[in-house]
Amino acid sequence: MTRRGFSVTLAVLISRWSSDLAGPLPMQIDRYLLEAESGQRFDWNGFLDRVWKRENMADPDDQADTAYHARVIVDVMSDVVPLGEMQQVHDGLPDDEDWDELFELVGQDTQ
Repeated sequence: MTRRGFSVTLAVLISRWSSDLAGPLPMQIDRYLLEAESGQRFDWNGFLDRVWKRENMADPDDQADTAYHARVIVDVMSDVVPLGEMQQVHDGLPDDEDWDELFELVGQDTQ
């Protein structure tokens, strides 16, 4: 994943969540959270579409890569953000919009 891909994915994630998650993250990362406009409402597919467009991807099949990048970012964030805050993020997402896919890698050993 490129730096641009990371920053775009993180900014769109935070536009759905809250910038409160920035506190425990390293300064190089938390700036993306603090610059994002939070509190927007969109579903999982809307999220993928936003990231796909912001990354200027041309092939619709690239949305699978977009989804994977988001899962990796959430997994990394779960290592540094307190469990209670990550749980609040998860609990704040609608059950019926496929958002559980975002958390598929959290807690899995990928070695």
